[in-house]
Amino acid sequence: MSTASTSASIPISEFRLQSSKKSSGASYHSIKGLILRSEDDATRADKVAITFSGCMPDVFGIDDV
Repeated sequence: MSTASTSASIPISEFRLQSSKKSSGASYHSIKGLILRSEDDATRADKVAITFSGCMPDVFGIDDV
């Protein structure tokens, strides 16, 4: 009769990750965006920033700009 273990072993870190996933329940995420521009900019960056912020939710799936 063999005394060798028949069950597969997993590393402790993997076990903790699986346990954490099971106990956490539903997961939620939120994607944020940040647009920076200079005050004294002659390139019309202020207008582009407004247009870009309007596109971000539709194009990139960003929740809040």
